[in-house]
Amino acid sequence: MKSAFTGVLLGNYPDLAFLEVLTVFKRAGLNTAWSRPLPHLALTTPPIDLTIFMQLGGSIKAGLVTAVSPSSLAAFITADLLSRQQTQFCLNQFTNQSDLKSLAHEIKQLLASHSLSGRFRLTKATATAGVGSTWADYLILVGPKVPVSVMITQAVQNLQWWSTKDYGRPSVNARPGLLPPKIARMLVNLALPEADLNYRRLLDPFCGSGTILQEALDLGCGQVDGSDVSLSQVKAATSNLTWFHGQINCPGQLLISQRDVMTYSSKLKLQPYDAIVFEGYLGPPTLPDSRIESELKGLGKFYLGVFKKMLPLLKPSGRLVAALPAYLTPGDNYRTVPVFIDTCEKLGYTLLVPPMLIGRPKARIKRQIIILCPKSNNPVKLASTPIVPVNA
Repeated sequence: MKSAFTGVLLGNYPDLAFLEVLTVFKRAGLNTAWSRPLPHLALTTPPIDLTIFMQLGGSIKAGLVTAVSPSSLAAFITADLLSRQQTQFCLNQFTNQSDLKSLAHEIKQLLASHSLSGRFRLTKATATAGVGSTWADYLILVGPKVPVSVMITQAVQNLQWWSTKDYGRPSVNARPGLLPPKIARMLVNLALPEADLNYRRLLDPFCGSGTILQEALDLGCGQVDGSDVSLSQVKAATSNLTWFHGQINCPGQLLISQRDVMTYSSKLKLQPYDAIVFEGYLGPPTLPDSRIESELKGLGKFYLGVFKKMLPLLKPSGRLVAALPAYLTPGDNYRTVPVFIDTCEKLGYTLLVPPMLIGRPKARIKRQIIILCPKSNNPVKLASTPIVPVNA
């Protein structure tokens, strides 16, 4: 790796986050080459527009990456601190291959030689508290495919805003497993690869409390429609999105209705959608092992019907992105809904990337992310993108 790269630190689900990075920057017209020398690090050569980085849901921070000899690390970071006129700094890394505490004290000594008193924190690579305001942040990169390098953080995600969008809404259900806004943002970004979002139409036919609709509006999607079979969920989504409109200026149009997903048909004469994004029913959270196979079989039939209903609603260039359940079995393997890959292709879809599993290690239920488009799209499959295989 040469010096002067731009790096993006990927979050908890790095495979999905990397695919989101590729999609969003290409949507912005930046057809730059990206590499991934470490599982949680994406690199590109030219500087990136940090406002585009802020559209991401699956990444944490971005910055300038420079290769530095180990003996010059302290001097390099000290010089950057002096140029910023800062004396408070965070050091973090993915591995324990360098002694950060010794490095921090060496930096303090160099600052003292300039009559400055330094303060430091040794943090996790994902830490963002205070970064960019009162604390300079340096990620030390060491790995078999990476020479010793430093990423100087230039932008971090606004975690307070993400928390507000999750827990500050008027209708909040703390039940474990509900779709977090950051994952919803990733799904929406992956479903909308084309520019001019203000002209794009998105549908969530399982809208629940409105998280996917919220993230589509936050991105600037022009028309956002949602439906749910449950009237209480429709009321919750309406309440949450009314609140959200009061938080920011959302130019997009919103329509929420009560509807069973199986009642969608061409008879409704709906204008086709650029994107259909949903997380449907994931099944009971405490499903006994003896019922996993029968539950998945039933869900398979259900979602096969859903995909069949959704296809006529998609534009030829559109995408369907869905989160489906995967259950942990006694052998520590995950069983998924049996509707892919051949069955969906027979319906008229193309699978753009192999399904991805995301979730906490050993979680009882994980999410299987599916990205489809109509066969008439003739797409270049995203599977050609260099993605590290998911470790389920």
